[in-house]
Amino acid sequence: MKKAFFEDSAMAMAKLIVESIYHGMEENEGVYADLMYSNGKGQHGWAHIFQNEHEHLTKAGYRVGLMVSGSWKYAVAYDPHSKTAIMILRQENFRNRLVKLQNGEMHYVFSGLPANQDLNEMVPQYEQMSLFGQDKAVQQKAEKPFDELEQAVDGEVLRFGILTYRLDLAQLIRSCTLEILNANGCIVDEMNLDSAIPMNWKEAVPEDEITKFKEETGNEYGVQIDSIPEFKPRKKFVRKDG
Repeated sequence: MKKAFFEDSAMAMAKLIVESIYHGMEENEGVYADLMYSNGKGQHGWAHIFQNEHEHLTKAGYRVGLMVSGSWKYAVAYDPHSKTAIMILRQENFRNRLVKLQNGEMHYVFSGLPANQDLNEMVPQYEQMSLFGQDKAVQQKAEKPFDELEQAVDGEVLRFGILTYRLDLAQLIRSCTLEILNANGCIVDEMNLDSAIPMNWKEAVPEDEITKFKEETGNEYGVQIDSIPEFKPRKKFVRKDG
């Protein structure tokens, strides 16, 4: 019987992915290169993230599979020890895709959901999600993408997670969360991984240079960095081929 959530080796892999996101976005600020995961103009950040993920994880003994959806190339991390696969998505995109999933639209980022069938009986973290997935439609739509996922990582997938992240205005990672969903597409847990971020955004920017926006009720809904700092010398955007 599988553990409820993630084994230590899988959590260590997730933390390496967080570092890959940070360093990938940092490198994207300076250099546009033709990388193996390059997906065209405007997607340089993803190319650098995936390239860093591939380099960091394979050195640590993990696998990184290459998957393709149309013309979009993306990486999926795999821990052979716990047979865990993890994908990456920006948090705002994850929420949008989750709504579409419950309306019947499958997205590659959810391809590993069948691995989490043992979590189906858990109470969803967000009760509104419990209204969906009762006819196993989500699981059925994920069957073919799941087969493709296992082929990409060249191994059996027994646990699956989606690592989501948010960036602030200075392109630093503000937060990272490991989303755990059951095979019906319901969120059953969220693990905060902010401690794995190499540079904390609150420490990088002085408090008096951050404007916080609040509703009349006092709830914060956003921030603005008034003076974006230079964390390293900026490079000119150059291609590897010149």
